[in-house]
Amino acid sequence: MKKESRILVSKCKNKICGGIILRFYSIDSLILSVNGCEDFCDKIKKSGYFYELSYYYGDCNCGLDDKAEINKKYLMFLSNLIDEFEQVYKNAGGGV
Repeated sequence: MKKESRILVSKCKNKICGGIILRFYSIDSLILSVNGCEDFCDKIKKSGYFYELSYYYGDCNCGLDDKAEINKKYLMFLSNLIDEFEQVYKNAGGGV
């Protein structure tokens, strides 16, 4: 895997999917969806980032074939973010 490759890291819980796009050791983008992987992947495609992705790791592969190994701290970050978002979304009247 090339260092400059972009990696999609994703995590889903109760149809809420969160993802980050990693390049080197930095986060290029953060994506959230409340409608599962399909909507999540559509958002990435509309953003233009999809065509720059080389690898994936996590619940949504968005059609990418090559799986990458990542530092698990990114999954922990996404898991915590989704938990917080889920609470805010429910408190605001959204249903999950």
